[in-house]
Amino acid sequence: MQLIHNGACRAIDAAVHPTVGDVLAACAREGAGIVVSIRLDGQPIEHEEHAELAQLPTAGAGRLEVESRSRRELACSGLESAQDYACAVEKALRDAAALLRGGELARAHALCRDAFDALAVLVAAIDGAARSLGTAADSIARLDRELEPALDGVALHFERTDWIGVADQLEYEVAARVAGWPARIEAVRAAARAQEGGR
Repeated sequence: MQLIHNGACRAIDAAVHPTVGDVLAACAREGAGIVVSIRLDGQPIEHEEHAELAQLPTAGAGRLEVESRSRRELACSGLESAQDYACAVEKALRDAAALLRGGELARAHALCRDAFDALAVLVAAIDGAARSLGTAADSIARLDRELEPALDGVALHFERTDWIGVADQLEYEVAARVAGWPARIEAVRAAARAQEGGR
């Protein structure tokens, strides 16, 4: 079997790696992380096919192309996406506040729901990436805790049907905090890159 791992080509000894699964595990170890794509004889292998592929004997396989990335590299890439997403979430929160001030309650409530769903996804993505980066990401770990007082304020005004109060909390508390996240994320990415370069 011929292996091309992250662009480097080599032959695989079936006695050392009897199955494709053994080869993939070795690639993950060499890449210090996660296999992100697999092609067998030029055909892409979907994630749901990985278990079946892993059982295939290497003696019967042709050319296996594997790309792997370190957890650190994937975390930094995820944080780059999170920076853009944070800007979109901030805008949605400010737009919802403007709709509330304009008395467009139905549209505002729908946008708030979407914005809060997006905010939950964003926080989870940032937290997951932060766990992979260790102490370099301490400043962005558990951002949900920073949001709790602002979200409590939104809930309090919502219960009172004080829509101007909700709008103020959304814009001046929640969106204002989220607005600071892209710069903080960039600082973490820069620190992670510096750590990687120092190794």
